Parts: sequence; C-alpha cells; structure tokens
Amino acid sequence: MNKKWFALIGYGIVITMVYLHANEILGWLRAFGHSHNPMEYILHIAGVLSICIVFATVPVIPYPVVAGIIGAAFDLLTGFFLVWTGTLIATTIMFLVFRFLIKDWARKLIDRQEHMQKWVGFFEKNAFVAIMMARAIPIIPASLVNAMASISNISFIRFVIASGLGKFPANLLYVSIGYGISGNINLLIIVVIAYIVFLGGGLMFFRKRNPVSTDTKLVS
Repeated sequence: MNKKWFALIGYGIVITMVYLHANEILGWLRAFGHSHNPMEYILHIAGVLSICIVFATVPVIPYPVVAGIIGAAFDLLTGFFLVWTGTLIATTIMFLVFRFLIKDWARKLIDRQEHMQKWVGFFEKNAFVAIMMARAIPIIPASLVNAMASISNISFIRFVIASGLGKFPANLLYVSIGYGISGNINLLIIVVIAYIVFLGGGLMFFRKRNPVSTDTKLVS
C-alpha cells in the first residue's frame, strides 16, 4: 500500500472523528464566540486563528474541513476572516522557510515531480498569476506551490498578494459550505457559481498564455 492510500485512510479516519464529534466542536466554538466580555472574545478569536494557522501549516485535518467547521460556528465574515488570515499566515511562513532555510530541498522536490518541469518556464514568466491560480485549486499541493515560488524571482510582497487573492475564492467557498449547511443554502449556491466562474476564467488565461500542452498534469 503506497503513501497516498495511507494518507487517504488517515484523512478518512480523522474526518469521521470530526463528524462524530461535530456538535461538541461547534458548541465549544459558539460558546466562546458569543462571549459578552470583549477580552474573552478577543482571546477566543486569537485562539481560533492560531488553530487555523496550525492546521494550515500541518494539515492533520484537511483544511477545507477546518474551514467548514469554522464557517458553521461563526457568521460568514468572521469565519472567512479567520480561515483566510490563518492560511495566508501559514503560507507566508512556509514560503520564508522554503526560500531561506531549505531552498535546495525545494529544488529537489520540484526535480522529483517530472511533470512539473514543463511548467517551470511558464511559472518564472507568470509567477504572480500562476501562484494566484494554483492557490485557488485545492488539488494542487501547497508545498509544491511554495517550493516553486521560493526558487523563483518573485518578491515577498508579490507572493503574499498573489497567495491572498488566490486563497480568497477557495476559502470563501469552504466557509460558505459550512455556513450554508447551517441554513444558508442560497448564499452557498452563489459562492459556488462565482468560484466556478473564477476557475474557468483562470484556466482560459492559462490556455492562452501557457505554451505547454493543456494535457500536462499539474498534480500527480
């Protein structure tokens, strides 16, 4: 049994446990989130944000699941702010680690992904758009995007902006799913349609700008 199957089974177990204890988790989040003491509320928000950063950095639980739970526990804007900010901070930390501490390892990671070699040239020329679109597509590993960004010439500020813009629609979708399941289906439908339009526009841009065959896979 290969590593992918082990990962899938592990995620399946974790997701099942989260599902079985969903009411307890939501109750805990909502209880603190509705505190009338401003300091307690601020500390709680900081604690939930820290949880988002940890799970975005070390995805023991798939981040969309974490985002969905937070979306169900908080209002849409607060949930989105926590999820988006948490994953952006985690992404920024990992980018800095890749660029300044393990850049050689990042190159080796990309070299091992043979199908990615054809995309390196495009990434170098269109790093901002490439990062933004890659962040919006959940199946593209974040570590691979961070690795490619770390060895490119993109500046830190442009990387953060591209990542923030790219993560915006995906994180809004995850939070909206949790928020929608709790009784806001109409908003969820609107967000899903907007997300599909965003991805469709991005893929059309890639087809026009990328000389590589569109049959080339982005992920293994």
